Amino acid sequence: MKITRNQLRKLIIEAINEGKGPLAKLSKGIEDRGTSGDFKEYCEDEGFEGVNQSCIDHAVEKGTTKRKRQANLAVTFSKAKGGGPSLKYPKKEG
Repeated sequence: MKITRNQLRKLIIEAINEGKGPLAKLSKGIEDRGTSGDFKEYCEDEGFEGVNQSCIDHAVEKGTTKRKRQANLAVTFSKAKGGGPSLKYPKKEG
């Protein structure tokens, strides 16, 4: 059975909305810890207009381990949500 990209996105979004799957668990953990919006705030404090590709690149290049993990998670959620262009985690040079 083949599944299209749009079908996969729809399934992922449904799983997030139903509270099932790993992304829903991550999202709940973020809410429980009270860190929802923490990375967005970091991006804005660094002079970016919210979470965007430039902020992801900046966090990966100059951020702490925590910020790099948050950037990675932002990329993952961006891909799961679909719709607009997804964020991308920068490739390592070398």
